[in-house]
Amino acid sequence: MSSTGQSGFMTINETRSAAPAAAALSGTERRSIEGVELRLAPRGDNATTISGLIPYDKRSREMAGFVEVVKHGAFKSALAPGANVLALAHHNSSNVLGRTRAGTLRLHDAPDGLHFEIAPPQTRSAEELIASTRRGDIASASFGFKVRSPEGQRFREESGVIVRELLDVELVELGPTSFPAYADATVAVRDLEAWRQEAQRASASAIAAARFRFRMGFSSAGAAAESRGA
Repeated sequence: MSSTGQSGFMTINETRSAAPAAAALSGTERRSIEGVELRLAPRGDNATTISGLIPYDKRSREMAGFVEVVKHGAFKSALAPGANVLALAHHNSSNVLGRTRAGTLRLHDAPDGLHFEIAPPQTRSAEELIASTRRGDIASASFGFKVRSPEGQRFREESGVIVRELLDVELVELGPTSFPAYADATVAVRDLEAWRQEAQRASASAIAAARFRFRMGFSSAGAAAESRGA
């Protein structure tokens, strides 16, 4: 069930073309926002906002051998001036609900996660989406992102579980969807395999170094013994 409340959100209709949006979505990883309820609230122009959040430090479900955690600060680029994050319905680039650059998608960083508020256009499709959300037919959301650099993610093992931490990502899009997706892990699996190979190389190097130190120590001890015997 959706909750309602007052909102001082300013209305700016989104009229940009969907073609650049489709290009921006190429190579995007998508994740569902689990256990977080979408909220509806009236705004001053007799319309409705849709809001929710992407939680921090909450483990995802298991994906192809690892779990994932979004760390605080991962979305700092989305909060920077000039950021161009899209709000889409069902990940559909032809159904744009809002955009940060236009002011129709607002993002707010907080200790519990990245809060978002969408001011959809007053169109038939948006009104149908809001009606479905109010009924509870659409009750979840997803977001799409790209890791910005090799330093933007970190893999670690904890109690036998491999954890992928998202540290610095480009938030491409977010929005309500009737079919949340948390299975698009192709890019992550590739990066995980690279991490495993690097860990194996590091382990092999550490073992070789330890063996070398042992041999050197053994040789030094032997030489010292021979010197004392002489």
